[in-house]
Amino acid sequence: MAQIWHTILYIKGFKIKLEKTIDNNNRHLVIFIHGLTGSKDTFKNENDEYFSEFFSNKIKSVADIAYFVYPSSANIKKYISTLLAKIPKVNKYFVKKYNEDLEVIINHLSELVSLEIPNYEKISFIGHSMGGLIAKGVLINHLNHLNKFNFYITLATPHRGGNFAKIGSFFNNHITALKKDSPFLLKLDTDYEVKINKINTHYYRAIFDKYVTRESSHPIHHNIRPTSIECNHTEIAKPIDNYELGELIQHINLLLEDFLNLKDISFSNNFKESNLFQGIGYSIVDIQHQNNDNYVLLSKFDKTRNVLLKLNENFEIDTSFSNNGIFEYSEYENIDLKKILFDDEFIYIIGHIVINKYFSICILKLKKSNSSFSIKFYDEQFADHRYAMDSIMNLNNDIFTVGKSFKNEQLYLTKIKSNGNIDTIFEENLNNNNFMDNVWLNTIIQKDNYIIVAGRDNNHSAYIDKFFDNGQIDLNFGNNGKVIIKGFLRVEKLAFDSKDNIFIVGVQNEARVVKIKKDGNIDLGFGNNGIFDCIANERTEAVDILVLENDDFIISGHEYDGNSYQNALVAYCKKDGILNEKYFNNGILSFTNNNKCSAKKTMLIKNDLYVFTEYNISYGHNNRIKTSINKFALQVF
Repeated sequence: MAQIWHTILYIKGFKIKLEKTIDNNNRHLVIFIHGLTGSKDTFKNENDEYFSEFFSNKIKSVADIAYFVYPSSANIKKYISTLLAKIPKVNKYFVKKYNEDLEVIINHLSELVSLEIPNYEKISFIGHSMGGLIAKGVLINHLNHLNKFNFYITLATPHRGGNFAKIGSFFNNHITALKKDSPFLLKLDTDYEVKINKINTHYYRAIFDKYVTRESSHPIHHNIRPTSIECNHTEIAKPIDNYELGELIQHINLLLEDFLNLKDISFSNNFKESNLFQGIGYSIVDIQHQNNDNYVLLSKFDKTRNVLLKLNENFEIDTSFSNNGIFEYSEYENIDLKKILFDDEFIYIIGHIVINKYFSICILKLKKSNSSFSIKFYDEQFADHRYAMDSIMNLNNDIFTVGKSFKNEQLYLTKIKSNGNIDTIFEENLNNNNFMDNVWLNTIIQKDNYIIVAGRDNNHSAYIDKFFDNGQIDLNFGNNGKVIIKGFLRVEKLAFDSKDNIFIVGVQNEARVVKIKKDGNIDLGFGNNGIFDCIANERTEAVDILVLENDDFIISGHEYDGNSYQNALVAYCKKDGILNEKYFNNGILSFTNNNKCSAKKTMLIKNDLYVFTEYNISYGHNNRIKTSINKFALQVF
């Protein structure tokens, strides 16, 4: 990497500088700032690769890169000769001589930045540890030039103080300033919050950081939740394309491209794409629409974190909700949240948790107005250790959840009353109507005073039951309350049409939809004797269905090559089970994000079709999942 020595000042004879590693007369300057014991090499990994080398080509094309070098224990030891550094008294003398207060260092960098302001449209900072505090001080010193700054990012920065006593006594005044709630930190944080609120900001924390706690990794007055990275205090500044730090690389590139307005969201005349969530490795679990609001539930691949996003009617993050539009739950590991439900005041997220190798249904209750929440586990109520697959809520705010027992492999349907207690009468009635053996229930819908549950058995048959909301089976539905349809490898979703007929969506050799009448008999006038199979270039799989006002329907899923999904797939079908060839390409829309892609859910709003997708991205030898929203103009071709 070519080095260009540029603006230079001196502290008592010690050279401080902005060392530019990329100087192409670009319009943007990104300055990296190391911490207490660091140097420029703070940002260099074991392969001699600097942090900025992992920036995308889009970012590199508009940004020059500089590293701020100032007196620290690492830099002073380089400054002192090898021989003198071994003599304690001489070492102590030099360290004391250059042990400037943080305010002095901030002022010196402010002076260097002032020299660069005329050369760039925008200047930004990425600070590691104490370097994040120095950057914050520089921004405060440039109140008259705030329009010249774009973003401020910190990596494991002790905004509220940290435990740096273990580092040693080289910089006692720095360590004092970094103590929890020190006057220096409180003033710095207050000045930043009061005077600066228009700069793009983001905070990263290291999960295994022994110096900076989770609470300290973002300012006292700032509600932006830090992004957690699986690494320690030092590793977070030395990204490498591996399983843990690959997430940081991808996340920060997406973030900076957003801050710098570099995103190319155009795909075709009828298509626009935007990132749903900056996190990597999150899967779409559920999406629900209420009034003009949209709620999206995402789950980390390792079940350690669950994220709820609130999107407005334009499918943009609603920053008034929770923490800038994002509610993240990570208090318990091995928690698997599955379904979003809501009433006028609360959001309910239903799922299950693994406690001591046993499953328990759980409900997270979140208040819409202030995001205060509580969570309830039902491990003591159910000795059979139930896990939840799908849930619904009736007009009385009772919750019905369906799944299977981990202990005895029995199916269950549970009713939890609006007060959070189990409806024992419902349990008793249901026990008299036992489910068939070897059946997996995974979806449920509700209408008026009855419930439809569905799954599949080991013989590749769809299995449907109808119950009243007191737990009694509807004997007039199908064959004594049950319907069995051969030819389903999986059953994914249920949906009603306007006449209370039922669509069953799943997979056999292709994406399959079966329509049964409200009495439980197959509608033989639908598709091919009641069955619609979606045929495309590759094998197809469906995971969701959207029923339109005229009872036409749209299924979403993906094309499949036998090993993994390939292209996202959306199929527009008439209510009689035939593709509507006026839309898309003979009724089928297939697209990708230049990666393996799957459509998880569709919404139709004002003749625009919103498709929520997942797609794979690579991290060296690893693949992780990214999510996005794709918008299509639903027009006749």
